[in-house]
Amino acid sequence: MVFVQLVQVRRSVLHALVTYPSRSQAVFMTTCFLQPVTEALANQVTQANFEKGLIYPPFSNIGKISANIAANVAAKAYELGLATRLPRPENLLKYAESCMYSPGYRSYR
Repeated sequence: MVFVQLVQVRRSVLHALVTYPSRSQAVFMTTCFLQPVTEALANQVTQANFEKGLIYPPFSNIGKISANIAANVAAKAYELGLATRLPRPENLLKYAESCMYSPGYRSYR
């Protein structure tokens, strides 16, 4: 179970690394983006997760996880002067969430 979760979270991190710097229109990526990714991921693991033996947040929170990772990566891009989307959005988390696909559908019946 932990291995499956690890693979799923790694996919999320990879998706954030590849997709979300482009949301801030960063011109290139460096290895310095790994620290904000790992910090965002680690900050979302609760004590309850640790008590269950989990070292990553549950996959059921993947949208929240991805948005937090994206916001941290974008913040780093702006900090380093690599983001070209100006001006910087006031709330990077809200901006990242607005760029994400939402699988919710309206009922037409």
